[in-house]
Amino acid sequence: SHKVYLVQPKFPPSYWGLEHFMALTPYGAVFPPLGLLTLAALTPPEFPVTLCDENAGDVVDLDTDAGIVCITGYIIQIKRVLDLADQFRARGKTVVLGGPMANLLPAECRQHCDVLFEGEAEYTWPRFLKEYAGGRHADHYVEHDKIHMPDSPPPRLDVLNRRYAHGIVQCTRGCPFTCEFCDIIVMYGRKMRFKPVEQVLKEVQAWHRRGMTQVFF
Repeated sequence: SHKVYLVQPKFPPSYWGLEHFMALTPYGAVFPPLGLLTLAALTPPEFPVTLCDENAGDVVDLDTDAGIVCITGYIIQIKRVLDLADQFRARGKTVVLGGPMANLLPAECRQHCDVLFEGEAEYTWPRFLKEYAGGRHADHYVEHDKIHMPDSPPPRLDVLNRRYAHGIVQCTRGCPFTCEFCDIIVMYGRKMRFKPVEQVLKEVQAWHRRGMTQVFF
C-alpha cells in the first residue's frame, strides 16, 4: 500500500506537555506535531497521509492499511517509540524512524525499524518515497548537509484531527550557543539558518485561517 501513517507517540508527563492542565481546556494538546506536518507536506499526492498524535487523544491504529508507518520521537519517548515500532513491524509494515531520537541514538533505533532517517528530511524523504514506489528503497537515509531553509515547505494542516492550544511556526534552525544539555546543535548545527520572512508570514496566515489565535515561534 502507498498509504503513509505518521505517528507521534505519547510523551511521559512533563512540564512542557501540561498534561494535567489540558484536561481543563477544550484542547487535545498544547502543540501540533510540526515535524510530521512538514513530512506530510513533503509527501507527494499519490501517497495518502494519515496522522496520529497520541498526545492529543488519537488512538494508534495498529491495524492501519497503510504500508508505510513513520514514527518520530524525542529520547524521552524512547520506550513508546520502540514499542510501537516493534508492534507495527510484527504486522508486516515498513517502519520508518526519524526525528531527534533517531539522530541521537541511531544504533538503538536501527534494530527496531526497516528504514532509519538521520539528518533533516526535506530531500531524503521524497527520495525514499520515490524509491519505495519503484520497489527498491534503501534502509538508511542520511542527510549530511544542512538543508536550504526555503526548501522546507509550509506544514500541511489539513491532516490534523484535533484541536491544539497553539499553532507552531519554525523560523530558524541551528543555534550559536553551546548549552551542554541541548540536542539542537547536534541535529541542526551551530550556524543559524533563517526561513524567508514571506514564508513565515504565509504559515502564520494558514494557522489563522484554521481559527488559531496564538502561534508559537
